[in-house]
Amino acid sequence: MTFILSKVFWIIFRPLNLIILLLTSGLALRRFSLRLRKIGGLLTGLAFALLFVLGFTNIPDYLLHKLEKPQHTVTLPAAPAGIIVLGGGLDGRITFLRGGGYELNSASDRLIAGFELANRYPGIPLVYSGGSSALDQGSESGAVVAQRIARALYGERRRFILEDKSRNTWENAKFSYRLLAPKPGQIWIVVTSAFHALRVEGVFRQVGFKVVVWPTDFRSGFNGAFKLSYKSMDQLYKSEIVIREFLGVVYYSLMDRMQWPF
Repeated sequence: MTFILSKVFWIIFRPLNLIILLLTSGLALRRFSLRLRKIGGLLTGLAFALLFVLGFTNIPDYLLHKLEKPQHTVTLPAAPAGIIVLGGGLDGRITFLRGGGYELNSASDRLIAGFELANRYPGIPLVYSGGSSALDQGSESGAVVAQRIARALYGERRRFILEDKSRNTWENAKFSYRLLAPKPGQIWIVVTSAFHALRVEGVFRQVGFKVVVWPTDFRSGFNGAFKLSYKSMDQLYKSEIVIREFLGVVYYSLMDRMQWPF
């Protein structure tokens, strides 16, 4: 139920959807009493303010840069116990609609980094953690598709250990721990997007892993100067990433699902 509620919440409050909701509500209220017209005016003004800040400035890019910057100097362990690649780089819905194959998305760097690390550390387990996070059944499991890609690239020489039930970061960590039963003192490498690294480290620590999070899929292009942006959809998407991560960290902290790494 919590998983479903989180999906519904995000459908409503993702930046562009929220702006549209505020704008339509504000315009609708302006047709009623004076008091409601004032409230409608405030909602309409808030919608335009959010649209300007999140869509036409590079503030979202700056905030994303702040999330990613600590990940620029990560050092890999000398002798890791294994590599865990988190799901998110595959488009399970399009793959499902096509009836097979594999469709990658902008987070597919996770898979590439996982294969690269597996070549660097031969002989240790390579794990893919990720099922389907779709609310309906019209999406193929990320773990199944990842194994299909591995076979296409490497034949039977490279195989994943598959954790194919998880739908979010908490389940990634919890189900991987059950599957792998890590021993005390072992260090595992977890591969994920740079903006997601803080939450991943905290969650994996909470369930009992000792991890080094290997960041990939960097998204920020902030160059140190605040300015207006004409790439409004790009900035809105970056604001979505930042807000989702912020809410995720707050929620996981309140639910005692993550251990702060500092």
